[in-house]
Amino acid sequence: METGTVLPIFIELRKLVHAETLGELIKNELSILGFSSHRAVLEHLGTHGKLVFFLDAFDEIPQGKQGRTISEIEELVRRYPDSRLFVSSRPNSGVEASSFLRLLEMSYLQSEEYVQLIRKMTDSAADAARIIEGVESSECRIKHLLDTPLMVALLVLRYRIDATIPENEEAFFGDLFDLLLRRHDRSKAGYERPRKSGATDSKLGRFFEGVCFLSLAAQRAEMHRDEVVRFGEKSTMPTIGFERSCKLSIHWEMRLTWEVQTNLLVQ
Repeated sequence: METGTVLPIFIELRKLVHAETLGELIKNELSILGFSSHRAVLEHLGTHGKLVFFLDAFDEIPQGKQGRTISEIEELVRRYPDSRLFVSSRPNSGVEASSFLRLLEMSYLQSEEYVQLIRKMTDSAADAARIIEGVESSECRIKHLLDTPLMVALLVLRYRIDATIPENEEAFFGDLFDLLLRRHDRSKAGYERPRKSGATDSKLGRFFEGVCFLSLAAQRAEMHRDEVVRFGEKSTMPTIGFERSCKLSIHWEMRLTWEVQTNLLVQ
């Protein structure tokens, strides 16, 4: 790419909410870049190894379209073996099971890489400088938390909201549930992550708080999701309107919201 010999095609897979197929999104992107959307153009570039596909956020594809999209991705790999294709996704989305793809885990940020990310994520050089200065100040003890792009993005998002830098882990994580559940996805224009349980933000928040309280009392820092469900049943389900028959829905809601969306179970 640095030599200008290949054409990068960046596709936000969340747009499959409105588009029918991945092929349609690729043709639209080629047209935006000034190329003909005719199939022959894609064939020529793809077969000669002139394309690099970046397919972003597979986990944001509507569930009803995920199977077909995997088939389209695999067809691209078979059809254009000399071109490169990258798919990003959060864990357990299903795409990692494809035999046509090689699974790679993102590395943690090293040393001062978070500084570069902050500068890229902010519109203002002055804001970037204030955030970096705040993180590096002697009173601030959150630098070690900024080891993934998501954590840096959350810090930048928080600064945009209230123009403050949290001083410690407690302050940083205090608003994390709200940031991840509501604002992170809603900052993406036209995208709203579906919920299987139909639970409101406040109900999910109270459910999560109950799980946190009981896990702290049980001195459990890591749990299987079934154990988390049991904690939730004991703590908050009867008081916030979750019926017993909703247990399976809540099980999947936790997977959607805390494994796929926020990964708080992993964190």
